This record gives sequence, C-alpha cells and structure tokens, in this order.
Amino acid sequence: MASDNYQSFELFREEIEEVQVYFDQADQQCFRWIGAVGYGEYGLCLRIKAQVTVNGIRSWKDFIIKRDIWHKEDSLRLESNRLKAFRGASHIVQILDLPGNPLDKPLPQPTPEWLEWDRLRQTHLLTSDSESDDDGSFRKKYLVLEYIPNGTLRDFIQKIRQSSNGAACLPNRLLRGLLLCLLKACLNMMSPNRAGLDDFFHTKLNLDNVMVGNLIPDDPEHSISPILKLISFGTDDVADRQEGEHEIHPDEPGIVKNLIYVATIMLQLITLDDQYIIDPEAIEDKLWTFWWLNHSLRDSIATCTYPGTYATVKERLADLVTQVEGDFFDQDYTWYRSHMTKWTRAELWRESDESILELLSDAGYTEG
Repeated sequence: MASDNYQSFELFREEIEEVQVYFDQADQQCFRWIGAVGYGEYGLCLRIKAQVTVNGIRSWKDFIIKRDIWHKEDSLRLESNRLKAFRGASHIVQILDLPGNPLDKPLPQPTPEWLEWDRLRQTHLLTSDSESDDDGSFRKKYLVLEYIPNGTLRDFIQKIRQSSNGAACLPNRLLRGLLLCLLKACLNMMSPNRAGLDDFFHTKLNLDNVMVGNLIPDDPEHSISPILKLISFGTDDVADRQEGEHEIHPDEPGIVKNLIYVATIMLQLITLDDQYIIDPEAIEDKLWTFWWLNHSLRDSIATCTYPGTYATVKERLADLVTQVEGDFFDQDYTWYRSHMTKWTRAELWRESDESILELLSDAGYTEG
C-alpha cells in the first residue's frame, strides 16, 4: 500500500470528497474526518475517528474506511469475504462494525454532485452499482477496517535507516519478534473460520502489505517488537516477478509460497534493503554471510524456504512457530551476555531491551 503522500492523493480527490462529505456533515461529537492515509491497486484508505464505548468508558477510536478506486468494487467484495473468514486472526487486519456509520444514512444536506447523480438516475441515464438503497446514503462498496498506525514494513526499513544514519543491522531479538509475527500470520491464513481458505496464498505478501502496529507494553511478545498485520486480500493476481525472485508454480501449495515470501521479507529486514531480492534457493547460503546473525534465527528463516506438501509444511510451520516463540522468550539480553562471549560490549548492548526500544523510538515507533 502506498503511504501518506499529499500529491499522490490528488489523483483521488473526487473519491476522497465523496466519502468526506458524509463525515463533515455528521455529528462532530461522534465522528471526525482525518483524511487519506494510503492506497493500493484497488482500494483507497481513509482515516476517521469515532466515539466508542468500551467497558462503560467513552473515547475516540481510529478506523479506516476503504473504498474502491478505478471501479474495482469486485476486489473489495472479495476482500470483505476473506477478512470475514479471518475474523479474530491476531496478525491479519480486522474488518469492523462502525455503530451509527454516517455512510449508511442520507446526507443531511445533499451536495450538488449527489443531486446531479440522483437526477441522472431518475432519468435512467445512469445505472447504480449501489450496495445500498438510493436514499442518499453512500452508494459505493466500502469496508470498515481497524486502523494500524505506523505504516508498512517498507516504511519501517526506511525510517530505521534514516533515524540511525544507515544502521548496519537490526538486533537479533527484534528480527526474531518480527519473524514470529509473520509466521503467525501464515498460521492465521491456514486457520480460517470458513471452509475453502485453509491453504490461502497471499499473492501480494511483501513489504507494502505488512502493516506495523505499536509496541504493546503489557504483551511480552510485543513489548520490544511492534505487532505486524497483513493487509490487501482482494486480489489473486500474482505480482510481476522481479529479477531473481521466486517463480510461482500453480501446483505449489499456498503455504509454501507464503513462507518463501516471509523468508524474502526477513532478508530485506536483515539487510535493511527494501529492494533486496534473490532466488529462495540462495537465501540459506546468504544468511551465513551475516556473522552477527543468531544461528537459530538463521535456521528458522532458512526453514521457510524448504519445499514440501501441504501436510508436511503445515506441520513444519506449527513446529516453527513454537520454536521461534520459545527462542524469542528464552534468548533474552542475559542469554546473549552469557553465550556471545566474543562480542564487544557495544554489540551485546544492541540486544538489550533499552537499546532496542531506543532504536524504535528514534524511528518513531512507540507504545500504543
């Protein structure tokens, strides 16, 4: 998903204003319009705030309204169906309900553009592709999604490089936390609450479609590693293959292809190079060239590139998640101090909670 850029959003001024007017005319004590935050090949993401009540406490919460662009409503319908099947998945963006949603109601003051649409509709000059009644409510397909605040993994790499003046590498403990999120996302995609998606292949699993959330202090898994969530489930088109990238085979299980993409993403995080692409068969050998890389972390990433049947790789993934999760908690700063005896104090300090949190804070990643 392309990130926040004012000039790029000028391309979608009309699509933005079609949604914005509903929130501008809504009760401002309940809803507030923020603006466009990103777009992809079929959807435009717009951020709003709404008053919600949780455990009797009323507060503002951010939501994303995702609407179609380039007349690709079918892609939004497909994404809606898939996200409903992945409801409750911890590492997949969640589709939500928005109580009192202004888009479901007639405009209090219909705009000239809407009045012209209505005139054309009534004179049969325009056929509605509406998802709702022709009562003045928003007529196009849209989704209400959770808001994930920190951009994409591509943004993450760029922010880390900028804030650290070209840092040589990310700490092992942070890399392992990010890998754990990606592996759990793959596990999520194998455990839908609807039949027919149990070997789902995410054809756009790359840096642009992994969102970075906040640190979560009371969650040990995300206290030093921000939570990651996958987005963009509305297409089955395989991205154009780059030179050196894995060639997709139709008969290859979806889980195998997802894990190969995970290994590629991890190599990009290790190198802090968002353009780094090599053939999956070369990834394991490449991992050996990073002298500072934790050996069990290296082996875990290499395992993502191994072939197999759906059944064997499914079992391997479950074991891998257990292994990586165990290593994440067992191999803490104290472990590095006792095992990496040839490392300098500075190299060891990079694996401390304080150093990792400082690195993330300097790049703009904070507690939620």
